[in-house]
Amino acid sequence: SQRLFVADSNHNRIVITDLAGKLIDIIGSGREGKGDGGFEEAEFDKPQGMVVRDGTLYIADTENHLLRKADLAARTVTTIAGTGVQADNGFPGLDPEATRLSDLPRRWVGPPTKTKIASPWDLWIHEDELFIAMAGPHQIWKMPLDESVIGPYAGNGREDIVDGSLLPRIPYQEGFSSFAQPSGLSSDGKVLFVADSEGSSVRTVPLDGRGKVETLVGTSNLPVNRLFTFGDVDGDRRTARFQHCLGVAFHNGTVYVADTYNNKIRAIEVRNGAVTTFVGDGEAGATDEPARFDEPAGISYLDGKLYVADTNNHAIRVIDVATRATTTLTIAGLEPPAKPTPPFPSFAGAREVTADALRVTAVDGRANVEIAIAFPAGWKLNPFAPQRYYLLPDSAQGVVSSANLPTTGVDNEPAAVPMKVSIPVDGDGTGSIKVGFEIYYCQDGGEGLCKVAPYVVTIPLTVAADGSAVGSIPLRLPR
Repeated sequence: SQRLFVADSNHNRIVITDLAGKLIDIIGSGREGKGDGGFEEAEFDKPQGMVVRDGTLYIADTENHLLRKADLAARTVTTIAGTGVQADNGFPGLDPEATRLSDLPRRWVGPPTKTKIASPWDLWIHEDELFIAMAGPHQIWKMPLDESVIGPYAGNGREDIVDGSLLPRIPYQEGFSSFAQPSGLSSDGKVLFVADSEGSSVRTVPLDGRGKVETLVGTSNLPVNRLFTFGDVDGDRRTARFQHCLGVAFHNGTVYVADTYNNKIRAIEVRNGAVTTFVGDGEAGATDEPARFDEPAGISYLDGKLYVADTNNHAIRVIDVATRATTTLTIAGLEPPAKPTPPFPSFAGAREVTADALRVTAVDGRANVEIAIAFPAGWKLNPFAPQRYYLLPDSAQGVVSSANLPTTGVDNEPAAVPMKVSIPVDGDGTGSIKVGFEIYYCQDGGEGLCKVAPYVVTIPLTVAADGSAVGSIPLRLPR
């Protein structure tokens, strides 16, 4: 479709561009959540891998432990698998009390939206099956595109790099295949190529339901330390080493690997497993010449080019396969999502204090007040907590400008004492306003007790030309 789909993970959204970087659409509001709906309202939590079939984009919504799909024409998002609660094992229907083989299900499957899943990381479609790199339980799962059932396809649930038959009848049974946080998928139509990240290996999984999981390049041949043997070594399949590879892309007999912790793109010749460094010198960087990356995590191939999610550089890099020249894609007009509005606290149960009346002078239509906080002996402001105040809208009286009150909290500097409060006013005269805030304070020295003290302070004030530039309100906190 000549479109590029980017999992903008920490913005909780999907960005769609053309191959030249022209922004086409954005899926998701940017808010962290599970909500379905239109593209502008839908919510995700750190989405990762995707796959597209016709007009539907399938999305691994990783930290929600969900699978989602986006109808690209209708611009809607729906949840198709998972409950939003992380599964504690990779075997749907497993009864922990079962003690006999006859007590176990014949097949480990369940209805998709009623089955818990755990950290889906990448997706691949083969024929009418959606394959899922299920990083949480260290397995490959699958679900037919009719969304009738979901369950594990390969992996005994043990975190390891072990070759063997696809799936045991008995959970965690040895002698079957083991994975270690499988994270990236690609295929040649016969096998899945899997970036098995924690084992720094690339595995193959037969797509026909028969045969065995094998290691294309990696550590399965080692008798011990299979999960802790990694490096940056080119060479044959048994001696080559990756470090926490997260992405794979197959094209024309070669598997290109996003070798994440080595800051490189590597190439595996499938017929013999020989590994070479394709692009990158191993130094973390963001330059095109020489080509340098910073923990690349996703990779796709199209029309002679590799598209790389250069994660720590927050960029998409483009590699010409023929020349290995690297460029950085510019997405014109792309802006970060609006920051979420913090909830307006109710201040129920807060201490109510009425300050002495202040006489202040307005500066640029605002009366400026400082709340001088006196801490008990041995206590101090928590420097890591937010210093935010709220001008309560239903309390504005008189000269206080209710039309210009902020609708959200207003931040002070993190360790600001006294707290600075700015009150919008209309001309001179009298009025009052209630200010709500919470003070976070801790015992001084060491890791002592910390407290939070919510307050609502009523500030009566007279705005006049002969008033003080900044009014001051003393406030003493309880021990």
